[in-house]
Amino acid sequence: MTRVSEKKDSLFRKQYSITPALQYSIVYKEDRMSPTSQQAARHYAKCQVQTASHPKRICMLHARCVELITMAVEEESAVKRRLLLDRAQNILSQLLAVLRVDDAVSKGLLYLYDYCYVLLGRGEQPDCAQAQQIILVLRDTFQQLLKTL
Repeated sequence: MTRVSEKKDSLFRKQYSITPALQYSIVYKEDRMSPTSQQAARHYAKCQVQTASHPKRICMLHARCVELITMAVEEESAVKRRLLLDRAQNILSQLLAVLRVDDAVSKGLLYLYDYCYVLLGRGEQPDCAQAQQIILVLRDTFQQLLKTL
């Protein structure tokens, strides 16, 4: 690892402290799979999360949150929609919990995560779309930063 990439990796570590609870927020769809396929998918996802670097895990959490919001917006059943939004809120609350707020950037992230959490709590279509757009921008930003590592 070069000095530049070490410095950028330390920026991610400075902003977030990854806990085991964060690892298990990244779960993939298993709706139409056989039980054997579900086991294999869970094992693959678990290995993928456990072997990922801290910055990659943060990107994966943002991507999963966007995916859950998209699924909730498309869902017709109010109960299933609420469950999907609750899972997205869980990811945001975990990101909030591990965020180290010690500078202006992390403080801005704190406010954005909190705002998205409140929007998802409302559950209305325009609110969910707005939260999704914010998280999409954050996801893309973290992915761009990850490419430079």
